[in-house]
Amino acid sequence: MISTVVIHPDLAQAITDVINELSSELDLHYEDSDLVATAPTMEKMDRLVAILLTAGYPCPEAYKHILERYHKSLN
Repeated sequence: MISTVVIHPDLAQAITDVINELSSELDLHYEDSDLVATAPTMEKMDRLVAILLTAGYPCPEAYKHILERYHKSLN
């Protein structure tokens, strides 16, 4: 079964803005070796991004960057 999520564009933009801001702060304040400590935050952002994607909105760019750094730090 395919889920349909409808998010008002203003809410989607607000979510995107918060994810971009938080992602930028994590990128600024955490070295790669310390990113493992952000796991709970990354999980919460993952959930929000999944909701945005399901509703047809793009993945925030800053999130893509910190997610890449986060995954590299786990290896």
